[in-house]
Amino acid sequence: MSGIQSFLFWQWPAATWWRHSLISRLTGWLGRWGESSLLVRWLDPLCLLGVAVYYGLASQASTGPLGLVLLGLVALLGLRWLTQPPAMTGIHLSLALVWLVATVATVFSPVSYAALDGWIKLTLYLLGFMLLHEVLQKPQHRSWLVGILLLISLGLGTYGLRQYFYGAAELATWVDPESGLAGTTRVYSYLRNPNLYGGYLVPLLPLGLAAMWRWSSWGWKLMAGFTTAVNLACLLLTYSRGAWIGGLVSISVMGLLLAQWMLIYLPVRWRRWTIPALMGGGILVLAVGILTLEPLRLRVLSMFQGRGDTSNNFRINVW
Repeated sequence: MSGIQSFLFWQWPAATWWRHSLISRLTGWLGRWGESSLLVRWLDPLCLLGVAVYYGLASQASTGPLGLVLLGLVALLGLRWLTQPPAMTGIHLSLALVWLVATVATVFSPVSYAALDGWIKLTLYLLGFMLLHEVLQKPQHRSWLVGILLLISLGLGTYGLRQYFYGAAELATWVDPESGLAGTTRVYSYLRNPNLYGGYLVPLLPLGLAAMWRWSSWGWKLMAGFTTAVNLACLLLTYSRGAWIGGLVSISVMGLLLAQWMLIYLPVRWRRWTIPALMGGGILVLAVGILTLEPLRLRVLSMFQGRGDTSNNFRINVW
């Protein structure tokens, strides 16, 4: 294990290197300037606001404005690094190596324009990750960003449920016309693609469960629980098989982690059977849902039809 950690640079002494670097000396001088700067004092709220704007725009089909927001986040990251020592870890060096490989591939690419476009996007996303890493160092910032994400997803979920009840244009909502699901409405909210919307919802389910568990206010707990229920309903109504699998795995893992956390509060005689009971109950609920709900059953069975399902056939041809 230690060899793997060394290979992945988890044990790289980033903080020691930073303290003795020339850049650190420069940031020390700028840090003294930042102590009296109004802009630097408001840097954390500005970073939170920038990330919140990014989350809001990321939930839309158009990705054009995201580049401008990422440029703004990179500027905030640069200002933050100039006035405060970065919270660097081994993963930063690992990501730097990924960026270096992408840079070399871009230089030698036969399609230079397309490669450069991808390299710029990768660079912006990596720098955006670094800013997010800085912001999430404080627990209150994590709660704020999770709350913002859940509120944004609630807006998307409300529109998704409206599409289910009142209908929506098919767009990228292909369903095999020869199956029993022909004409079924697959919700996609503002993302204009049910598979994309389903993938967007997958990580929000465990985040909602964690927020419902972690937040102390009952009002916020109810909001997190209600939002998670709406997101789960919309995930099912996307009829995206990949998103269903991802959602099932994420909820199962989060449920097991929460159960493991709760074991210390349970009587000793209950601890041995808590996790098996939860797993058995989850499997039972899933089986009953598949057997009793025809749309769910047809969609699940279509996974095993091979080329008999036109959606499967298209993906097999692409592969």
